Amino acid sequence: MRYGTRATLSAVAIAAGVAVALAATPSPSNSVGSVPGEGSEARARTVSCGQTLTESTILENDLTNCPGDGLVAGADGITIDLDGHTIDGQTFPTGNGIEISGFDQVVVKNGTITGFDVGVSIVFGADQTRVQDLRISGTAIGNGIEAQAQRAALTGNTVFGRAIGIVAGGTATAAVGNTVKDNDTGILVGGRRAAVSRHTVLSTAAIGIQAVAVAAAISGNVADANGDDGIDVTGATGATLAGNSASFNTLLGIDADGDAIDQAGNTATGNGSLHQCENVRCVEQR
Repeated sequence: MRYGTRATLSAVAIAAGVAVALAATPSPSNSVGSVPGEGSEARARTVSCGQTLTESTILENDLTNCPGDGLVAGADGITIDLDGHTIDGQTFPTGNGIEISGFDQVVVKNGTITGFDVGVSIVFGADQTRVQDLRISGTAIGNGIEAQAQRAALTGNTVFGRAIGIVAGGTATAAVGNTVKDNDTGILVGGRRAAVSRHTVLSTAAIGIQAVAVAAAISGNVADANGDDGIDVTGATGATLAGNSASFNTLLGIDADGDAIDQAGNTATGNGSLHQCENVRCVEQR
């Protein structure tokens, strides 16, 4: 079992329960609004690289060649709606496309993020954050989405060209219906009680979906044509597997520890290992 470029460091950090990030400090000259934006009505605004938003905002412009962070959430309950716009970093990526640190119930949606060390970073108590309908890309030395808080929801995103597409850490993170392709590792599941379902994970250099979590629920995913195992839960404790499909992967379709819970409905075919799956029953696809 091997990890991608940054996967080893991320797996160790998650297993230890440590999320390392720097919380941005907003300055008066670089903030939108002065009152926390919980429940505020979104307004269309022109924004700039590194700006801290304290009110719900609908972007009116693209951001290009940001030298650090793209945008920073600065209040509870705000929505950052990219409205189809792009937030772009530099050729040698630094910073986060969107940084959410210490503020709860933030929503980020509807746009493109490219060229940052991390596309969307959710850390330091940014609980119940929702990230939806984003297209995230970049070089293979950074990650797409890193969720290291409680009850984050990651839905309908497309992530490609990253070291790890999605890091579903923290506690009770729900990642549903994302498309993750052409990364080094597709999805790294850490923390506790993450639910990872209905993903399409394709053509990673290493493992499609890798769980190092406690009580992870892995269900209804398609993990095909990956460079290692399609789904690997050999580092997880008490993981459940149900209704997953894993085919044409270089090694196993599904590789599970002995304490994994087989909830049936898993299928596999055409994988490099002739027995297709380890410690779960996989029915051959027809």
